Amino acid sequence: MLKITSLCIICGFLFFSSPVKGQNQYNIWYFGDSSGVDFNSGIPVALSNSSMYAFEGCAVMCDSSGNILFYTNGGDHGAWQGGVWNRNHVLMPNGDLNGFNGCNSADQSSLIIPAPGNPSLFYLFTLDCIENGLAGGLRFSIIDMTLDNNNGDITVKDSL
Repeated sequence: MLKITSLCIICGFLFFSSPVKGQNQYNIWYFGDSSGVDFNSGIPVALSNSSMYAFEGCAVMCDSSGNILFYTNGGDHGAWQGGVWNRNHVLMPNGDLNGFNGCNSADQSSLIIPAPGNPSLFYLFTLDCIENGLAGGLRFSIIDMTLDNNNGDITVKDSL
């Protein structure tokens, strides 16, 4: 019993004495037809400045201050363009995802993961949709935010 109490005290001390830093990388959401929400002020603020149409899935990445870096719907579907748009709401170089293996009709069409140890690189995972028989499967691309005047570029695209 004494060991459990001591462990709880030590864990509590470590928890409350550690500096707490907020991660703002997910403070802006884009979805649907040019819609979004900005949570940076603590109060949700509606956005309508996205260049993307996302039938279902999408993903967004911000920097640690909550500034938008890029967003994607993971790929095309029917008449809806697939792409990766930069902070200026313009397709990145190599950001056109039409005709590739992702699909913006997949429930989780895309996922963005920061590269460990390199804050300028991001992995973008895309998934094909059931309408395509999942033929494209799971793919990844690499986005380097140091390229195109720090607006980002895709250096590896739609890889297995």
